[in-house]
Parts: sequence; structure tokens; C-alpha cells
Amino acid sequence: MLYCENDHWAPSHHLNEIAKLQSLGVIPAQSIRYDVLPGLKHDFVSANKMIPPVVRWCMKQIRLQCADQGRNTKAATRVASATLGMEEQPISRL
Repeated sequence: MLYCENDHWAPSHHLNEIAKLQSLGVIPAQSIRYDVLPGLKHDFVSANKMIPPVVRWCMKQIRLQCADQGRNTKAATRVASATLGMEEQPISRL
């Protein structure tokens, strides 16, 4: 899940609630991953300058998920890049 700072519609205290439920074993520890992107606004789908950081985050998550499952991250990167219309980036740059 991708969170924005100070988001009225998805307050960051939800992240604390998720972490607590994971620590208590109510939900599996790795079932939900979340990040907060500094400077990102909730309306990122309609604000052009917000789109690139969201796309980079999505590509990073695709690569991490593939790596976690022992899949070929290079192939996944090519597919994600083509799908999202972006050039391939080393994971360290994302």
C-alpha cells in the first residue's frame, strides 16, 4: 500500500493499526506492505508531476514481489516497464 503524508482520506495512523495487528498475529506479518512517499499528494492520479514517483514505486514493488517468490526480476522489469510505458531502471534507483 502506498501512503501520502498528512492524507485526510488515508491517515497514517492506519499504518500503526496494521503494524499492531501484524505484531499480534491477527493478520500475517508479510500480508500487507506499506510505504509513505514524502511529498506525494493523494490526487497523484490527476497531478502529472505525481505520476512518475508512483510508477517507480509500483515497479519497485513488482520487482520485490518477484524476488520474494523466486521469479526472474529482469523479465518482470521488462514486462512492467512495457506495461507502464517507462524505461527500465535499476532497483537501486527506485
